Amino acid sequence: MQEFNFFKKEILSAINTEEGRRILNIQGNDPIVKISPNSYHVLKKDDGNRITLEATFYTHDRVAEIFLPLFSQSRMYRYAFLTGTFTGNTGEGRVQSGNDAVWANVRGATSGGASDTEVAVYVATTYNIIRSFFPIDTSSLTSNAIISSATFKLYRDDAVYSFSNQDSQSVHLVQTNQASNTALVGADYDNLSFTDGGSFTYASTSNGAYSTITLNGTALGWISKTAHTNLGAITSADLNNTPPTVGANLIGFQNNGNANPPTLTVTYVLGSPSASASASLSPSASLSPSASASKSLSPSASASASASASASSSTSKSLSPSASSSASLSPSASLSPSSSASKSSSASASSSTSKSLSPSASTSSSVSPSASISPSPTPSPSASLSPSPSLSPSSSLSASPSPAEYVNKYASVGNTYTDKYISTY
Repeated sequence: MQEFNFFKKEILSAINTEEGRRILNIQGNDPIVKISPNSYHVLKKDDGNRITLEATFYTHDRVAEIFLPLFSQSRMYRYAFLTGTFTGNTGEGRVQSGNDAVWANVRGATSGGASDTEVAVYVATTYNIIRSFFPIDTSSLTSNAIISSATFKLYRDDAVYSFSNQDSQSVHLVQTNQASNTALVGADYDNLSFTDGGSFTYASTSNGAYSTITLNGTALGWISKTAHTNLGAITSADLNNTPPTVGANLIGFQNNGNANPPTLTVTYVLGSPSASASASLSPSASLSPSASASKSLSPSASASASASASASSSTSKSLSPSASSSASLSPSASLSPSSSASKSSSASASSSTSKSLSPSASTSSSVSPSASISPSPTPSPSASLSPSPSLSPSSSLSASPSPAEYVNKYASVGNTYTDKYISTY
């Protein structure tokens, strides 16, 4: 484990290559963002405040056993890689009990013969039963994972056992509680429940291909986020306590020492829902009186320019910040006989507050030139009405964090991002 953690970044980079995906049979180009010795986690969706991942778990440390030799100097690891031999966790396997004429004796037995080199389910009219056990370390999910779905896959291999389906049986997923996750013993034969977690029929399987069990709601509750998930496979006759009547019903699967081992794939979410879009309308208006004075000896006409400015601000509360600005021009005019040029200026400010789902700040300004012909020497107030409506639709969806930010935001994901992931994010 220590050696795996030391090379974790390099291993993750290797898995994200085309060849790495091919070795693990990973479909698509979604980035693999997290690994453990027995799992890899694919980023499926990112909506800003939460991410959806799909984790595939093996009953043994398959990821470490395949990829660690690429970086480790250990001859033992290199030999295992070159020969394709994967010993894995010996807690996986099957336990058999039987050769009894009484069905209740076989189904209710408390022990049997254990093997950690075979995976199968079996029931026969001579009253034999085989039950398989799959301890899977799913602790890399972490406690804050929200599990949405899961599948369990078994790869049929008739070289393990000759296929037989005389009573039209099914394979059912159950929960187990074997004494040790690293060693299977005969006494584990009855360490299981008879609650159905999902199934597939013998008839739906094909030699040399995976068959998939979609975990039902009950089985999803069996998945541990912080320790081992203990699963098992039994026949429908065993599950339902209905003895077979025709003959043998046997199906064998590849185990953790083969190229196509049992796998548990879990889809889960980290984080919380993200903010939604909103809009705010914040009209503002200002009335700005301005005074101008001019001197003249006789009535004449003059032009006087006046400028008025108005500012408005609006604030609203929401889940995400946005900003908008608007500007308006408001001319004002006064008419009076005068023989001089006059200047007038005015300023006004107004504020309006609106509440919406998103904080938006809007600023509006108005400039109001006013031309006047004014008598002298009199002050001539010029009023400018500068309604400056501002529409500040603030539609925002939080930007996705960078991989570095994910490390801080989702500590459970961990600092396991590759350069490939960073560059293509």
